[in-house]
Amino acid sequence: MTNRSKISFVILNQFPKSAYLLFITLRRLRRKHRNHLPPNYRKPVINRQDSLKSPFDHKSKLLIVVPEDRYLDKSWIPGGGNLYFEILQSAREQLKIDEINYFVFPKSNYQSQGFANLLEVILSQNYTHCLASIETDPDDHKSWNWDDFGRNLNMFWTGTFIGLSTDSVYLLHQLRFSAFNSQYPNSILLGIDVSLMNIYLTAEIFAGPVFLPISSKSIEVLSVQDAQTSVVRKFDVVFVGKIYPYREPVLEYLSGLGLNIGINPHLKQNNHDEVPEFRDYIRALRMGRLALNLSRAGGVDLNQLKSRALEAPLFGTPVLSDDISLTSKYFRLNEEFLGFNYHSETIRNVLKVLDDEVAYQNLTVKAQLRATSISSSAFWDLIQKRCAE
Repeated sequence: MTNRSKISFVILNQFPKSAYLLFITLRRLRRKHRNHLPPNYRKPVINRQDSLKSPFDHKSKLLIVVPEDRYLDKSWIPGGGNLYFEILQSAREQLKIDEINYFVFPKSNYQSQGFANLLEVILSQNYTHCLASIETDPDDHKSWNWDDFGRNLNMFWTGTFIGLSTDSVYLLHQLRFSAFNSQYPNSILLGIDVSLMNIYLTAEIFAGPVFLPISSKSIEVLSVQDAQTSVVRKFDVVFVGKIYPYREPVLEYLSGLGLNIGINPHLKQNNHDEVPEFRDYIRALRMGRLALNLSRAGGVDLNQLKSRALEAPLFGTPVLSDDISLTSKYFRLNEEFLGFNYHSETIRNVLKVLDDEVAYQNLTVKAQLRATSISSSAFWDLIQKRCAE
């Protein structure tokens, strides 16, 4: 954890009311010259009693906001690992509603233009639901103006806004969404990585944790690619991910137990900052008999639900996780994943499974079946449940 992250987390955690008031005050001071309204729009009279979270039905229309750089990225294909593509494709597979479409949020010299265009599309095409990642502005990862958009949205719309946060463990994202929700109350935050923390958000407006979806189309494409390439399980345990400082002692500990550990085997030696293609990442997970899930966030001392806990078993590699509470919300401990800590009994269980081929295959089959059953449905089931409450 960096000093900056430590200070930020302590302030946001220990002084939530003061932090919120300061944030709101600063936002109001910066709002004077901002205008996210489409041209020629006048404020209508809206009955806010009708502005309740609405469930999906056959008449619903969903708009998914996609940043332009992610839409133009080469990963915008089945099996490319692009989270926006996966959200869109899985929605089309899972939801039985009237329309599912996407809005490419453009890069612009005028910060408010993209939000004005988004609002115009929502209103002119009568969307009932909108989903967007709200951690930063879609066209500028260093800025955040969603509360201004929410204020204007509240003048015209009564639909349901679904905010998405993949790093809601960082309290700034929760604080920001609470500011958005104060402007547009008919909204929920889908926190991918953590359970409700009851600091800035309540159970009424927070849902999570849940895995990001992997569409059936992508699973099909990756499975075909996988069948065409033979992968040798050369490691007892494989770890694929960034090597944060706290992770090094864990890897050394497991190696000291006599386990053959593979660390980012798909990357060039000593180049752990390289960004591989998603299919290479999946192939690397399959090089181990177990895939190691180290769940602590890189910036704060809290655990997150990690995507690899779904991705690894989905393609045939059971997970060995240092997190029990979050992972066990979706997988059964010792039946669909293995957990470990520094207590000898958990390590003995891991070694026992690796030494017993029947037990290992049983674990593998159950884990893959479970992962397949929730790969895209868990995400949309949770959203539909919360929109119906």
